[in-house]
Amino acid sequence: MADAVILLLRAVNLGKRNKVPMKELMRLLRDDGLGEPSYLLQSGNVVVSRPAVAPAELKRRAEGLVAEAFGVETVAVLRTADALA
Repeated sequence: MADAVILLLRAVNLGKRNKVPMKELMRLLRDDGLGEPSYLLQSGNVVVSRPAVAPAELKRRAEGLVAEAFGVETVAVLRTADALA
């Protein structure tokens, strides 16, 4: 399992559309047991340190949490930290 993955949520927090409160999203990801998330600004970009599940599962569950909690349909793009280095 990767040490960290980057979770890029497409089309969230664009002006007044598709609002996803990042602090609340961090809590949801942690509470769902997906790893240790952190974020920078309100960009929809999340770093998950020590992910607890495989990348495909993290992607699926994150998309579902965003849809369920905030009513925002998004596509999550995942990259390992190594892939971005």
